[in-house]
Amino acid sequence: EASAVPAWLPHDGMKVVILLVAFFGVTRGLLQAFYTFIQNVTMEEAQLLQRSRILHWALHGESASSSHVTAMFNQRAMTTASTVYSVQGLVVQLTMAALLAAALLTISAPVTLSAAAAMLLFAPILLWGDRRIKDVSADSIAHWDKTNSRLLMSIRNLLLLQICGMQNREEALAQDSLRSYVGKMYSFFLLVSLKVAVPQIAGPLIACLIAVISQRRGLMAPGALISYFYLFQRLIQSFTAVNQGASALVFGLPHYRALFDWWSRMETASEAGPAVPAVPPAAEQTLIGWHLKGVRFAYPLASEPAVTNLDLTVEPGSTVVVTGPSGAGKSTLLG
Repeated sequence: EASAVPAWLPHDGMKVVILLVAFFGVTRGLLQAFYTFIQNVTMEEAQLLQRSRILHWALHGESASSSHVTAMFNQRAMTTASTVYSVQGLVVQLTMAALLAAALLTISAPVTLSAAAAMLLFAPILLWGDRRIKDVSADSIAHWDKTNSRLLMSIRNLLLLQICGMQNREEALAQDSLRSYVGKMYSFFLLVSLKVAVPQIAGPLIACLIAVISQRRGLMAPGALISYFYLFQRLIQSFTAVNQGASALVFGLPHYRALFDWWSRMETASEAGPAVPAVPPAAEQTLIGWHLKGVRFAYPLASEPAVTNLDLTVEPGSTVVVTGPSGAGKSTLLG
């Protein structure tokens, strides 16, 4: 009585058991794919929220430091680190999969080879996913570079944008670029979820087919069949992890190459020193000065003008230091 089967378990023979295992296996595969997608999307949305706020602070002069802006654009370094991590995970999971496959071959080589042939039927779907991931990775690099260039250009011209009242327009364009990049990441997450679902769904179905055929043809003893079933499920789990690692590797390699190409260019430029532009001989003899008289400037909606009745003369070839408290109009003068 201590080992009696609970009443809620099926007692109607192996057919019902196999159908239940197949149902729950497929359900688990779909839920695992959904979980993978939601987890990645949640992380990406959190990063988007952070980047959007830093972008707003940077363009509206609300104390976004250079370190914050730099942290906003470390995505390529993070993806590169993830690529290295995925390689490490692939080595571990492939080793585990090889050991499990060897154990399955030892129990029943014909059944294992037949199961491997059945799994190969799903290889075109996985290869198609890898090709799409590679394309999405290239698109994401282009979108990220576009977003990066736009923000850096806006920061360089921040004073001009503030004078012309164009911060909101530039912010909207930069935010659109960020959202477009996130859209590419969503495509990547969807493809990864698909690659997770394929082995998670196919594995239990193949295992159930193995159990049915083994029972009808007496290919394995009941004890061996139970051991085989457990090891096969573990192999499917390892294969799923290999799929995820391969997806991260395919997506991250272009980012890895782009990062190291950028490092190489920066290192070469640093060793070469700053470039000295060639100055035409005629320009060397031309000295330029400034002369301002009665200059006045006011920002839109400002209660007082930033500059009023300014007279300034800067002689050619001279050096002038402009000093004054915050809000005195120094930046406006230089703009």
